[in-house]
Amino acid sequence: MPETKILIVEDEAIVAEDIRNSLQNLGYTISAVVSSGEEAITKIKEERPDLVLMDIVLKGDMNGIEATGQIHSRFNIPVVYLTAFTDEKTIERAKLTEPFGYIVKPFEDRELHSTIEMALYKHKIESRLKESESWLSTILRSIGDAVVVTDAEGSIEFMNDVACYLTGWKREEGVGKTLADIFNIVNEETRKKVEDPVTRIIMEGKVVGLANHTILISRDGTEIPIDDSGAPVKDEKGNITGVVLVFHDIIERKKAEEKLKKSEKRYRFLYEHALSGLYRSRISDGAILMANKIVADILGYESVKELTKEFKFSEAFSPEKRLDIIRILEEQGSASDFEIRLTRKDGEKVDLIVSARIYPEDGYIEGAIIDITEKKRLEAQLQQSRKMESIGTLAGGIAHDFNNLLMGIQGYTSLILNDLDPGDDHYNKLKNIEKQVKSGAELSAQLLGFARGGKYDVKPTDINKLLKKSAEMFGRTK
Repeated sequence: MPETKILIVEDEAIVAEDIRNSLQNLGYTISAVVSSGEEAITKIKEERPDLVLMDIVLKGDMNGIEATGQIHSRFNIPVVYLTAFTDEKTIERAKLTEPFGYIVKPFEDRELHSTIEMALYKHKIESRLKESESWLSTILRSIGDAVVVTDAEGSIEFMNDVACYLTGWKREEGVGKTLADIFNIVNEETRKKVEDPVTRIIMEGKVVGLANHTILISRDGTEIPIDDSGAPVKDEKGNITGVVLVFHDIIERKKAEEKLKKSEKRYRFLYEHALSGLYRSRISDGAILMANKIVADILGYESVKELTKEFKFSEAFSPEKRLDIIRILEEQGSASDFEIRLTRKDGEKVDLIVSARIYPEDGYIEGAIIDITEKKRLEAQLQQSRKMESIGTLAGGIAHDFNNLLMGIQGYTSLILNDLDPGDDHYNKLKNIEKQVKSGAELSAQLLGFARGGKYDVKPTDINKLLKKSAEMFGRTK
């Protein structure tokens, strides 16, 4: 183990020498022995001891309490007071400097040793806690989402910069207020106020998300569409101690969704009114899964519903030809402008130009067909409709969990507490360490998927009846 260096600040030479001997017998290294507060500050700069034993009453311009105050504010070194005085006034003054222990003279080596070890351990724990809090605070301040942390009553304890920006509240103004004071949310469509999520989270004890179409009204009245989720913060016993709320503006997403809706509307119109027949068929048997009315008309069916129920490519033309086409599609991924001849529902042959793309992982083929039976003599062919593209998923925000339990620290503190009497001076300080151990949260990202499918306004035309009437009329001319 690395040696522990201790600085002794004692203005009585005999007492100082006695303390030096005791510490050396206990295995500690003495960095220096000084008799004034000023000397202590100087030696700390030079030696950087691990701990300072400080006599409260020192001769000179700077007493032990004043020296400890400077050590506390300037150096990260624990101080243990040595004192022969136990009056309440002196103790209260000493407490303000946040020492790591007290030793009342005269004392036994065992008491000296336990107090020093307790102070070193407490300092180590507090340093780790500060590092953890600093690390967590840096993360929360750096992430792109807004983060607000409240206590169990809904009072705000933390806001990161993004939360301040979106709500319009400065951190120093928002901390201490309730979430309802700064988090003014309404339904975009009804304009009704949305329930404060803290109450629901604490009642249900689980992650809760806001409903769609939620608007955050910032301090200056700006309306910001947001998406959020809140989660309970629990201590090591599972008790809810607060709530962490993570939210972000979805202005860009709303714009993208609106653009997507317009694009979808255009494609749906093109799909339903295309001059080409558009379809999706199953690879295994060629059954039509979806199609526009043009395909039904070309193949002699009265409706798309009838077409999808009865028609299969595998039964409409040569199986060998179909397998050849599938092989080409599997090799190339797609094929354009290949000609096939199919048998219509009424038995008539129809010549088609087909372009198709295969999606083997999904088990289907999408394609476009043009009836060229009566148009082979035309010089120009109709421009093929662009193939419908599958709309992918949109990435959403981060689902957030806030869970960083400092169980190791809690465990060690509990072990020390088990060895102490509740009346011990350090018992309450260790209990305070327990209270300071907060649950953290682990940030995680949740994804929201949106899939939008087309709908069709099918208006059937009875071509068969028309053809039969025409056939009867021309039959009389024989």
